[in-house]
Amino acid sequence: MILFCPSTADLGGKIDQAKDGGQEFCIGYSHNHGGKCARAADASYAYLGWVLDQMDSTSPTITLGSLNLYAALVSLDPGIAALDANTLVSAQLGSVLDRLLGDLSAIMPYLTKPCTAPIGVMPKAEQDVKVPAGLGNGGAGSASDTVYRLREGIERFLITDINNPAASAQAQSTVYIMFDQISTNPADFNHVPGGSNILYMDGHVAFQRYEEKGNGPVNGPMARLIGLLNSDL
Repeated sequence: MILFCPSTADLGGKIDQAKDGGQEFCIGYSHNHGGKCARAADASYAYLGWVLDQMDSTSPTITLGSLNLYAALVSLDPGIAALDANTLVSAQLGSVLDRLLGDLSAIMPYLTKPCTAPIGVMPKAEQDVKVPAGLGNGGAGSASDTVYRLREGIERFLITDINNPAASAQAQSTVYIMFDQISTNPADFNHVPGGSNILYMDGHVAFQRYEEKGNGPVNGPMARLIGLLNSDL
């Protein structure tokens, strides 16, 4: 039950989706439709798995239609084509997801067919990801082309002042691990009128209100992309 926020919209329905039709949870197994079993694990919270440090509304953005992710989702649900392909989303996260998709023909079976084996079919999701130069970790102006997988000690790659003994702790306090799901639809928020509790790497939690042009991860460019990922395909 720690997967579910008590304030989740339609909490009972989301819990039922995590079960096999009876009383047994099936979150250890994938499912090919409707946000069931393993796909119900993100009903309340978002966990992206990488150090995402260019998520503010002032950070680089990219059009939704330019992403391979968009093409892949349209092939699963033609209704997604109704979305404005010129919508701006996070360039850093969008690039990470595109690089993970890679060869669409190789990844589509995992998205479209039931699987009875335990989840873990995408080992690339456990690795650092190469992205276009400038979209890697290091902040605005950096020429980095790597987005690092979250892991203990990764904050040292974000330290900009090696002469500051508190730099490591400061970096940990800015790297977020999980947060309440966000969306462009207020009804999808766990906490109305709109905002998310964010868990940071140093263990503290802070609530951030949603702002279209606010700081990441609770802003428009992120909400549009994560909302798309959370569609019940």
